Amino acid sequence: TEIESCWQNEPGQDPNTAFWAVVHNPGDTTNVHSHETAANYYGGSHVSAAFWVLVPPNSGDFVFQYQANPYLHRQRTITAEAGKFVMFDSTLKHYVTKNMSDSKRIVLTMNFRIKPDQE
Repeated sequence: TEIESCWQNEPGQDPNTAFWAVVHNPGDTTNVHSHETAANYYGGSHVSAAFWVLVPPNSGDFVFQYQANPYLHRQRTITAEAGKFVMFDSTLKHYVTKNMSDSKRIVLTMNFRIKPDQE
């Protein structure tokens, strides 16, 4: 099985969905989201990743949200650190807490698709 960069070339989709930079200015945050949709799941991203480039102290963390079972919802915080690389299932909901520093925070984000096996 191989993975490849995942470009979303559907009408109305941003062509830069395989990888992009996120710059959080002081006070910025990112709302809860995931990187798949029902319309693009099979052809869209399966694996997403984040690489932290610049992380001033108190500039926000990465938080995964998941359902542990039908009754319990949980969160797992990943402390942002320059040079850290995290890969995760594209269906996993996540968000970024508020940048409380006086500086920018920079993260590179990527989406990958699992190539189907050749028949």
